[in-house]
Amino acid sequence: MRRLLLLPALALVLIGTPVLALEQPPAASPSPGPTPSVTDVPLPGAQGTTVQPGFERQVPVDASVVGVTWRGDPSATFTVETKDASGNWEPATKVEAVDNAPDPGTAEAQRAASAPKQATEPIWVKDATAVRVRLDDGTAADVKVAAVDPTPETPQPSTGDSTTATSTTSTPPTTATPSSSAPGGSTPPSTPSGTGQEATAPPGSAGAATGWFPRIDGPQRYAFAGALFALALLLGALALGWSPWRRGGSRRGLVVLAALAVLLLAACHPIPVSSPTTGTTQPAITMRSQWGAAPPRCTNPNTDPLKFAVVHHTVNSNNYGPADSAGIVRGIQAYHENTLQYCDIAYNFLVDKYGQIFEGRWGGIKNVVLGAHTGGFNSHSTGIALIGDYRYATITSAQWRSLVHLLQWKLSLHGIDATSRFTTVSNGGGSRFPAGTLVSFPYRILGHTDLWPTECPGANVMSQLPRLRSEVQAGIVAPTTTTTTTTPPTT
Repeated sequence: MRRLLLLPALALVLIGTPVLALEQPPAASPSPGPTPSVTDVPLPGAQGTTVQPGFERQVPVDASVVGVTWRGDPSATFTVETKDASGNWEPATKVEAVDNAPDPGTAEAQRAASAPKQATEPIWVKDATAVRVRLDDGTAADVKVAAVDPTPETPQPSTGDSTTATSTTSTPPTTATPSSSAPGGSTPPSTPSGTGQEATAPPGSAGAATGWFPRIDGPQRYAFAGALFALALLLGALALGWSPWRRGGSRRGLVVLAALAVLLLAACHPIPVSSPTTGTTQPAITMRSQWGAAPPRCTNPNTDPLKFAVVHHTVNSNNYGPADSAGIVRGIQAYHENTLQYCDIAYNFLVDKYGQIFEGRWGGIKNVVLGAHTGGFNSHSTGIALIGDYRYATITSAQWRSLVHLLQWKLSLHGIDATSRFTTVSNGGGSRFPAGTLVSFPYRILGHTDLWPTECPGANVMSQLPRLRSEVQAGIVAPTTTTTTTTPPTT
């Protein structure tokens, strides 16, 4: 009967060998795919006339991201429902006017002045075939749906008037690029990157047949395999006649059985991979070339030095998969560039609920590229958007870890103490502070609502900002604790 122990011993060896073959794969590069298209779809009955609360229309679309544009009351709010390919209507989403903007007086603000006077935030609707829009509050005229298809097969035709499909087929920017002498230079680095995929074995290796194993990186991988081999060796020795209890009494047998139990426990429950705890290493970031970014319509300057970070949320549905995130980012960029007429996507970084970090605005992840995420306070800041709506949903643990690591790295890179006081000057732009106001905060990580009259980044994120500052500060490397002041803008 003892010989039967050779079977589980052999099984453990067969399992341990491919575990050693498991390795972190090269970062997967999401296919850039076709250039997104943006189609303005007029709502019948709301063109050339002002409509009142209760107005509702349904129009066909082919889109994954939509927004509403209108003329008139900036406080108007809408409810948007979408129909999927199966004919099912998704729950309604309430949308309000967009709450990000370029800084006044910039070239980007001049460009954005040509956009529709009023527009909502873009919302992700996956593969919608129709949209139903209802005006809830305020009044509106010339109401349209901006339908974004991140991966169109052909340009989308217009519906109902002379508006035509607008594709993000922009030419590369011709204006000055950020200084190459600044951290990171003007060309975004190509590595490291990542999209949150599980570890896979090299092609042709023993591990190629073991796709069901958990991801185990670094020393933990060898400890796990070692425990399996040690357990296999012990079982083999017992099968071949070794009996520790014959000459040493029952005590030695108990010790051996205890060791056997420990090895079995270690084999079944490998040590988890620890999360990064300092800003010494750059987190895995999916670069623009990997998520399929369109070229920026124009470039923005590097506004060194970095002084603070602003946390946002994108207000779209939290019901998305890890493979959807790149399309969501492409859709947001297309809406920002085409509908809002921004130079590029407004945010410097985006983080999805699976912990995937995406490079946002063009100019280099190490630079302090002027964004359009917080009107009046874009200069000397970095804007990080959490993909989802966190007014009611809770940030995931994976998203939290990536946000902490990203901020630790970014602030460490620029020598920023996350808990130090700073002073800056508002540029106005719809913020809570009129242009020229000297504003001071006792910490460097803010929520959008600290600066703008908005709910962004949501109550469930705002309530966690004290904890976020504490965890980020614990990983800051050699921070500088000086107080800084921004020079008031010239007029």
